[in-house]
Formats: sequence, structure tokens, C-alpha cells
Amino acid sequence: MGIRYINYQDRLENAYCGGYALAAMINLFDSSLTPDKPYGKSIYDQIQAIQRATLNNNRKCFIDRMTRYLHDRNIEGTYSLPSSVSMYAKNMGLNPRVCYNESKLKENLVSVINNIGLEQFNVDDLIGEEISLIVSSGIPVVENVTNFSIMNSLALVEGGMHWIAIGDIKVTSGENMYYDPESVGKPPYEYSGLNIVLNHFQ
Repeated sequence: MGIRYINYQDRLENAYCGGYALAAMINLFDSSLTPDKPYGKSIYDQIQAIQRATLNNNRKCFIDRMTRYLHDRNIEGTYSLPSSVSMYAKNMGLNPRVCYNESKLKENLVSVINNIGLEQFNVDDLIGEEISLIVSSGIPVVENVTNFSIMNSLALVEGGMHWIAIGDIKVTSGENMYYDPESVGKPPYEYSGLNIVLNHFQ
């Protein structure tokens, strides 16, 4: 699969990947944009505004602990939850749908929760709250997905800690696109159990 990189991050030690990955897909869908637009940090900030307005219960507990974990390691920003990314994509007219594999997602989130030191935490409740918010926002959800390489999607990888974009640009260039906000090569990505599939602007 051919690789095309767009919207490079301007620094590596941050957690802005969700914003940069979504910016890459917006760029892919809008041929009028220059390669560095829209700016990923701006998209990240808008995703986080949605996230702050909707945080409660297990989702808030998870994000609060994740933020402390990242900041203790001098990493700017915080995790972008699938619900927040997909809700922003919907606001942008990208008609998202969330495809996930519950057992794979749970396996990865359990590992994340252990790594950040979040004790006595129910992963099932976190996933349930996320899916409930996504559905209540009018975003379709597809369960039991096993295929990681879904074209025109944002994919959760690296144990559920990182967002990348997978784009279909074969029509214009004969190749597909992996956009990784953090890497300049093609790492051996491992599917973490969730994709947000996007469509051209509606």
C-alpha cells in the first residue's frame, strides 16, 4: 500500500494525534486545501471543547487520570475519546460511523488503565458510556468488526493510545494513505478495536 503523509505535527511530545489525524482526512476530502491545512492543533482544540462539555462518570475519571499521566511525562494535551472525535466529525458534515470490536477494545483499554494506574475501574462501563453517547448523538455504530484497514477512517492503534488516518486516494494517485501524526515511517500497526469511518462532506 502506498503511503502519503500530510499535516505533519509541529512537535512530537503531545497528545494531539486525534486532531491531526482528523485534519488529515479533512485535507484529503477537500482538494482546495494546501497540505498544511486545516491545522491539526485547531481541530484537536475543538474536539477537546466537545469532550469537556460531555465528560461525566467513568469517562471523566478516565480522562482526569490520563491527563495527569501524560502531564507527568511532559506530554502536552490529553486523550481524545472516540465519542468526542466522532461528534466533531459529525459537526463537520463528515457523516461518521463508529466500527468497533468490543473484546479487542476492552483488551487494549484494560492495558491502558493498568499503565496509567487507574485502580478499581470498570472498563465495560467506560465502553458502554462511550457507545451510548455516540448513539445518542445520532452516529451509527457497527459492532464485531475485525478489519483494521477500513478506508477513509480514523483508527485507534498502539494499544488504544494513538489515532492514525487511513485514506483512499487511489482514484487520483493509485495509492492509499496512512497518515500517522507521530511517525515518518510505516510502523507495524496493531488494531486496537475501533475505527471512525468518514465520508466526503455532505
